[in-house]
Amino acid sequence: MINADLNDRDWGYHKSIVKKCVAPWHSLTINWTGDVFADAIAKLQYGNLYDKTLSELWKSPVAVNLRESWSKGKPFSDVCLSCIKKEKTVGTSRRDYFYRNISPDLLKKVTYQVDAEPDIWYLEINSSNKCNLKCRMCSGDVSSSWIKEEKQLNDVRPEWMPARSEGKYHRVDFNAVKNILEKKQYFENLEFLKFAGGEPLMEDQNYQIMEQFIEWDIAKNIVLDINTNGTVLNERLLNIAKNFKQLKLHISLEGTGKLYQYIRGGDNFTIEQLEQSILEFNKLPNTQLIYTVTVQIYNIYDIVNIWEWYKKIRKPDNEIFFHNVVVYPRYLNIHILPASMRKPAYEKLVEADLPTGDTFLPGDKLGQGDPGFASLIKNLNADHNFMERKQRKKYLREFVHFTNSLDQIRNTSIKNIVPNLQPLFEEANDMKTQENWSVAFEEKFRR
Repeated sequence: MINADLNDRDWGYHKSIVKKCVAPWHSLTINWTGDVFADAIAKLQYGNLYDKTLSELWKSPVAVNLRESWSKGKPFSDVCLSCIKKEKTVGTSRRDYFYRNISPDLLKKVTYQVDAEPDIWYLEINSSNKCNLKCRMCSGDVSSSWIKEEKQLNDVRPEWMPARSEGKYHRVDFNAVKNILEKKQYFENLEFLKFAGGEPLMEDQNYQIMEQFIEWDIAKNIVLDINTNGTVLNERLLNIAKNFKQLKLHISLEGTGKLYQYIRGGDNFTIEQLEQSILEFNKLPNTQLIYTVTVQIYNIYDIVNIWEWYKKIRKPDNEIFFHNVVVYPRYLNIHILPASMRKPAYEKLVEADLPTGDTFLPGDKLGQGDPGFASLIKNLNADHNFMERKQRKKYLREFVHFTNSLDQIRNTSIKNIVPNLQPLFEEANDMKTQENWSVAFEEKFRR
């Protein structure tokens, strides 16, 4: 939901400081190796929390150079490359995110002094890759459940299949995180505490971190923001949530019915079980559920069903977004499909009369920001030049082989789950008997 205080912001002041970035002074991201960054998309780390405290990391060359550059209103390109590229292509970036979400009163206190002490307003922690699901667009790097199957895929892939190295379970220890939480004074103005993973609600150290802020009597001012698959709900979370200003649960959702299980990795968790979890989550105080859909080849024919499912289950302050379209792995990107196979998905979206406006203000029927239908409809109806035809053919072959191989490992069948894709697999299977079936495959699906 759009923050109520956006209408109260001093946008004149906002414009006067927009050339700078608050992240070097007021944001930190920790990953499961213990590396510490200014933000989740920063390219260089300050150092590692296993051998340095926050005070020491704050004085590292990368941290100091970053603050020096932004104190003059200039990005430090070695660190800020992602934001620079994004601002050139779409006109906004992570830098703008902070100005839109941090409270106006705090923003007006930014001094941009190079030697300023840490005053963290936004803390993000990616503490492990432990996860109980193995979503098809995921990998062992961010899901421990994927590791065994990655090894199996390595054994059967042809030369043109993307390399899938065997991963390992990794986590950052809470005793190391204490080096970041060395002084309460550094976090007294903390507004957002974000956890990602893996499945962050499966890791004990994440609860320990939350409990530290409760012990410091800071939690009451903090929005607790968690990316979750929605499968984990326990008494510890219930007790913790009531101590924070607000709990935001970003629940990933890629399909309805059997497609949900197919994409999520088998029969270990169903859409019906997710619905039960949602009922319990909605009982938590000051809690907002935000559904995030990762759009990919497997679910482009199910988008309308997801929307209808959401409308039945949503609460007034819930949100749902379809902006995230898979780019990697390339073989799940919707643009590698022939136009003839994208057309039915496009027509279904158009005929459904979905909300395609820029913004739905609080009080409107939907009460949320743009779900992303307009851009999705446009994408499904367009061929994009960022990928050459030769590349699209290559990735389409990889999609067929990856899907068939994983179906064999998991004892599932794409033909039973997504009938619209069945012709693609029937043609591929028929062509396997030919001496050079990949060439024939390319000719069959030229568009």
